Amino acid sequence: MIGDTTFDIEMGKAAGARAIGVTQGYHEPAELIAAGADVMIDRFDELDAAIRKVLE
Repeated sequence: MIGDTTFDIEMGKAAGARAIGVTQGYHEPAELIAAGADVMIDRFDELDAAIRKVLE
């Protein structure tokens, strides 16, 4: 799951998915981490590496 709100992260985690938080969104990065984001990204070009990391 990739999302920019705590709702996105919580929904993904509830479904058993790994979650990637996007800092350029509605909720603060600390809130996304507290909601369970496995990885945080600041820019789109970081997405490939983030996906690889959560799939390890």
